[in-house]
Amino acid sequence: MNTHFIGHSPGNFEGIQNASSFVITDKDGNAFTYNVTKVYRVDDRAVDKNGVNHWDRIVGTGGGERITIQTCVIGASDNWIIEASLVE
Repeated sequence: MNTHFIGHSPGNFEGIQNASSFVITDKDGNAFTYNVTKVYRVDDRAVDKNGVNHWDRIVGTGGGERITIQTCVIGASDNWIIEASLVE
């Protein structure tokens, strides 16, 4: 399954595209580590500079246990997309 997080930059998500891993906790306080597997930049329609549409990848459930984080690029109308897979 995929969980999609969206946040603003500047703010809590500022510089997040430079991270190598994330620790996410569930409602019971259990921590799960996710390692970054892919970072890319898309416009508001999920299309990258080469014309590839990433929409299904960003919001889809394929790809195993992972998270997808989306935040705006400061000074641009693009978005950073960060994918990270669960460390088992």
